Amino acid sequence: MHLRRTLFVLTALMGMAWLVNPAAHAAPGDLDSTFGGAFGRFYINAFANAPDAARAVARQSDGKLILAGTCLTGAQANFCVARRNADGTADSSFFANNGNTSGIAFIGVSDGQDEASGVVVEPDGKIVVGGTCVAFNIRSFCLLRLLPTGFTDATFGAANGRVNQIVGAGDASVTAILRQSDGKYVLTGTCFDGDRNTLCAARFLPNGAFDNSFGNQGRRFFSVTSEARGLASALRSDGRILIAGTCNNGASMCVGRLTASGSIDGSFAQTNSEFPSNGIAIASNGGNDAASGIAIQPDGKIVLGGYCPLNSQSAFCATRLDTNGFPDGDFGVLGAADRIARFSLGSSNAVASAVALQNDGRILLVGSCLGATVDFCLLRLNDNGSADQSFGSFGAVKTNVIDANDFGYATLIQPDGKIVVAGQCAESFAPSDTAMCIARYEGGPFGARNCSFDIDGDGAVLATTDQLILMRIARGVNTSAAIGGISFSPNATRNTWPAIRTYSVSQCAMQLP
Repeated sequence: MHLRRTLFVLTALMGMAWLVNPAAHAAPGDLDSTFGGAFGRFYINAFANAPDAARAVARQSDGKLILAGTCLTGAQANFCVARRNADGTADSSFFANNGNTSGIAFIGVSDGQDEASGVVVEPDGKIVVGGTCVAFNIRSFCLLRLLPTGFTDATFGAANGRVNQIVGAGDASVTAILRQSDGKYVLTGTCFDGDRNTLCAARFLPNGAFDNSFGNQGRRFFSVTSEARGLASALRSDGRILIAGTCNNGASMCVGRLTASGSIDGSFAQTNSEFPSNGIAIASNGGNDAASGIAIQPDGKIVLGGYCPLNSQSAFCATRLDTNGFPDGDFGVLGAADRIARFSLGSSNAVASAVALQNDGRILLVGSCLGATVDFCLLRLNDNGSADQSFGSFGAVKTNVIDANDFGYATLIQPDGKIVVAGQCAESFAPSDTAMCIARYEGGPFGARNCSFDIDGDGAVLATTDQLILMRIARGVNTSAAIGGISFSPNATRNTWPAIRTYSVSQCAMQLP
C-alpha cells in the first residue's frame, strides 16, 4: 500500500510539473520576457553608420551566447564576435581592453574583406570562428580562435590565432564550420574546381594547420556537371560529413556526403541518375530550390530546410531523406515524389536560412519573410512535416525586431527548449546602418521522450534521491537547493542541478526558470 501511494504521489507530481513556475508559462513562439530587458530581443550596433550582421550563434556551457558575423570599420570588413549573458545583456568581460565594455571583439583575419559565417565553442571555452577571407586576391577559407576572454589564441595557426587557406582553383566561400570529436575543424561551402562552382570541404588540425590527410591534400570537391553551392553542413555520429545546398544551377535542393576521411561516399544515393556514385542526393527539382539548413535526427534521417517556389513566390520548405539519401515516405505531401513540405508565410516571399531539431522530434525552420518590412520568421513542424498548430499562429511566428528590415540567419535550441535566433536588423531612420541582433522565444514544453521517475539516472527510483528531488521541485524549489544534502549513487549520470534541471525540462516537460 505504501508503494502504491508513493507512486501515485510521484505520478501526480510529474503531471503537475508545469505548475512549478506559472509566471514563466508563455505560449510557444512568444518572445521570452526574461531576455532582452523584458522585450525578448536585442539590437547590437557595433559601429554607427556601418553595416553589421550576425551569421552564426553558439551557446556556452554557462548559458552565455556567442554571435559571430561581420562588422565594417571604414571600408574594411572584419570578423565580429559578440558575447551576451544568458539574459541577453552584453558580457562586458569579453574583449575588455582600453575601456571596451561592449562585449564585442573586432578582429581582422586577412588584409581583405573578412566574413564570418560559423562558430563553435570548445570544451575549454575557446571560441573558433570560420569564414571567408582573402589570400593573394583570391577568396579563401579562414579560421580564427579566441581565448575565453575574447582575445586571439597565439597557439593557433601561424598568425596569432588566425589561419587563411586557399582551397580551390579560384574564389571559395565558407558557410559552416564543424568540430569533430578529435578536435579537428571542417569548413564547408562552395569552391571553384577549375570548371565550375561545387560543394566542398576542407579540414584543419586542432592547432590550425591544414590537414593533408583529408580528402585530396586537405580538401574535397564534389564532381558536378552544373553549378552547385554548399550552404550548410552537419556531422554524423560516425564522422561522415553532409553538405547541403543547391545544385543544377540553383534548380534543386541537394546534399552530398563524405566519409570521415574526406572521400566521396559513393554508397550515398547511389542510384541517383543525375549524380551516379558521386555522393550527392537530389532532394527536389522545383526550379529555384535551395537547402540552406540541415539537421540529422537521432535515427540518422536527414532533415533539409530552405526555400522553394510556391504560387510564383519563394516559400519555406522542408524535406526529409532516409539514411541512404532517398525521400522519406513518412514526411511531407502524400503522393508527391519529392516529399517536400511547402509553406507560404503570408502574401510575399519567404526564405528559410537555418534548421534545428527539438528533443521531441519537432522541426524548426528559421529565416526571413517579406511583408511591410522584412521580419524574422519561424516555422515549427511536427515530425511528419505538417505545421505544428501549437506554435505561434498556425505554426508560424513573425517578429519585427526593430522597425525596419530584419533578416534571421542562424538559430539554436537551448537545453530548456527556448529558441534563439540571430541575424541582421535595422532601424527605419537609418536602414543602411544594420546591426547584429538576437531574439529569444519560448519553445513550450517538449513532448516528453525519455521521462521517468529515475531523476538522477542511476537505474533506480529511491525515496532519498529521486522522490526527494521531485517533492522539492513541486514545492517551488528551483535552484541547486533542490539537491542539497543528497548523496548520489556512484552510478548516477545526473548528479548536479544543471544536469537534473536540463533533464526535467527537456525530457519531462517541466517549466523551470
